[in-house]
Amino acid sequence: MLFVTNDNKVYGFGSNQYGCCGLGHNRVVNEPQLIPELSDQNIIKFFTGPTFVLAQSSDNKIFV
Repeated sequence: MLFVTNDNKVYGFGSNQYGCCGLGHNRVVNEPQLIPELSDQNIIKFFTGPTFVLAQSSDNKIFV
């Protein structure tokens, strides 16, 4: 799971299969961890697939 907080920080946690939480590993994450590369990027939407997650910013940048 990925989420954005009111202060524009992005966190990930969960099964992290295929490293889809964007934390640089594929181990299970039991507590939310900050994803610095996506924080302060004005992420407005996530797109998910079986083995990937994309993030879209308010200025239409895509992060993979």
